[in-house]
Amino acid sequence: MENVDKFIGLTKTVLQRMVSAVGALLVIALIGILSAKTSLFQDLWQLSVVLLLTLVALFIQQVKPVVYLPYMLAVWSVYPELRRLLDWSYNSYSDTPIMALAPILVSLTMLIPIVKNFRKLTRVARGVLLTAIFVFLYGLTIGLPRFGGVAVGFDFINYLAPLLVIPYVNVGHFKSSDRDIWLRSLSSIAVIVAIYGIIQYFFIPPWDAFWMLNSEMTSIGHPEPMMVRVFSTLNSPGPAGVFFSFTLAVMVMNKKWRVLGFAGILIVAFTLLITLVRSSWIGLAAMIIVYFMQAKSQNKMKLMAVLVVLLMFYQFVLPSLPGSDAITTRFQTFGNLSEDTSYKERLAFSTQISSSITSNPLGNGLGSTGLTAKFNSQKALQDFDNGYLNIFYTFGLPGGLFLIGLLLFLLAFAFKGKKGRPEYYHLAFGTMVAVMVLLLSSNILSGVGGVCIWFLVAMIFMDPEEKVNHENLLRHP
Repeated sequence: MENVDKFIGLTKTVLQRMVSAVGALLVIALIGILSAKTSLFQDLWQLSVVLLLTLVALFIQQVKPVVYLPYMLAVWSVYPELRRLLDWSYNSYSDTPIMALAPILVSLTMLIPIVKNFRKLTRVARGVLLTAIFVFLYGLTIGLPRFGGVAVGFDFINYLAPLLVIPYVNVGHFKSSDRDIWLRSLSSIAVIVAIYGIIQYFFIPPWDAFWMLNSEMTSIGHPEPMMVRVFSTLNSPGPAGVFFSFTLAVMVMNKKWRVLGFAGILIVAFTLLITLVRSSWIGLAAMIIVYFMQAKSQNKMKLMAVLVVLLMFYQFVLPSLPGSDAITTRFQTFGNLSEDTSYKERLAFSTQISSSITSNPLGNGLGSTGLTAKFNSQKALQDFDNGYLNIFYTFGLPGGLFLIGLLLFLLAFAFKGKKGRPEYYHLAFGTMVAVMVLLLSSNILSGVGGVCIWFLVAMIFMDPEEKVNHENLLRHP
């Protein structure tokens, strides 16, 4: 009788989920059909895609939670391309698309298990979350009177949503082996995105060309084959470079985290090169060097073999590929920064912003920099060529010091926790070192950069025995 009751209960649950899913799909289909008959058809189609992606996230969390993080990573990686396809199909460029809400809403679904199990968070995970929320709320309080609710709210969520991965993993009922599944999934996504980037480089798709012409981003080249700085399915070459640098480091560090073996590594490495984002190359180098210094002797030999293959590819294969001149020229600028125009502009910009921070130590608040500049173009700075100065410009000295302190704490925390499963702590430590390096160029703590960072760091916030280790590290530093 007990088994029958369980079967009936399980059947009801499955039926309820199926009815909910079918109902949601019908609503989305209805919105799509109506959108073709109204003046708001493009926005309605974007809204329907956002709703679909968010509902799928909720469904995955209920049915197969281990699949959620790969799904979230995929949404962050490809949603800009979905936006470009939609704009191109309607021949109408949207400067502030509704589609930008998709990855944020998908990430915010993590709040459901986090809030439900908040008391189960370890002291470290709770401290990280509350410190970050304090900093972001400070920035929101400063920015709200100046920039309005839309810009500030979007900026706030864009910072917070990626960081939710840490508490989500910490309270979730996951197996330790799930981490390898997640990291391998990240590599799979990177290879797919990289393959599209290579196609984009040699055969620029019409929807990408349409976006390049209408966005007026002159720094990303021309919409012609081998004349474009590759951005693949991401927003621009900058985020693409950050994404590929982190994922390539994961693939290089451990064989069990990569797909397609050396071929997968070479695909991602070549795509990283044709983004022409020098800071990402430096971040990758810093991450691999740190990992090499911490790895065991046996792992060092394996890592050396991978690096030799990459070096041979750069030395012998790359020069024979079409468009390689731009890559080699970009590398040569490292040895002659005094004559590099981009370097001079960054230096002048840093001097100017430093004076602005000194005159306003409380900060300008959220909404003052980045993508939210599109909501208040006369007041905000969209391009910011120094991540540290961006933090202090936005959060002022009070919030900036707290945020930098949080990053340094995670750096030290990952360095100390090497027992049990050292490869994940080495990965987290290398990630935080790369963060400190990449912040010299741009603020990567929000958006897809933040997703990569907090996802990799979250690997040390997982299973029960490691939660005990966290408490011991706090008591006995």
